Amino acid sequence: MNYLITQVAICAPSQKPTTFAVLEPLRDAAVDFLHPLVEAWKFMWSVMDFNSCILRDEPLSEWKSWFYAKLYASMRLNIQHARDVFPLLEATIDNAEAPLMTELRGSYIHELMLRMLKCFPCSSFMRVDLLDDLPQLISDLRSYSQGTMRCFNIAEGIVVRLHEFCSHKELVEEEREEIGKSLHNMSRYVMRIRRKSCDPLDLGLRGSKLCVRPDYMGRAC
Repeated sequence: MNYLITQVAICAPSQKPTTFAVLEPLRDAAVDFLHPLVEAWKFMWSVMDFNSCILRDEPLSEWKSWFYAKLYASMRLNIQHARDVFPLLEATIDNAEAPLMTELRGSYIHELMLRMLKCFPCSSFMRVDLLDDLPQLISDLRSYSQGTMRCFNIAEGIVVRLHEFCSHKELVEEEREEIGKSLHNMSRYVMRIRRKSCDPLDLGLRGSKLCVRPDYMGRAC
């Protein structure tokens, strides 16, 4: 998303309000989708760790049980929120391609001249490349969003089943310690991944000014 915003801002004929009017809803929809997923991921490892404590017969205070129940509920609510806003993100992605192409292309004569000049190392080279690459960039963004939602649906299903499974200790009397250790190790792994995960605030706050990222400037489109 940041790459697309930066390249469009650089390559567009001018940073017109109409260009940002296309990009801002796209960025806002992505933030609305990613933020609850990042929040859910924060809670997921804690829920898994709590279940491992149950399996290992570790003493759990009433407060700790209440606290982890709240984390479990928050995890599910955040994933459901992302699921609710996902159709809007898909629609915004689908609706962005045509107006972005229009903003980048300019007039037919202008685009024709840019393509004729493509053999020269000038800024028009990046612009024509972005025009050619934009359908694939939009497709990749759509695929990434769909893949992310699928992964979280699967992860939620696994955690829910584990939670239900561990709530009935009589079902796991055999090899309880082994399962508890494995679940604990898995929770540590999830926590390490969370620390490396993308922060949706990298895209900026919802409704804030679009950011042109210097680390994406100068890359070939």
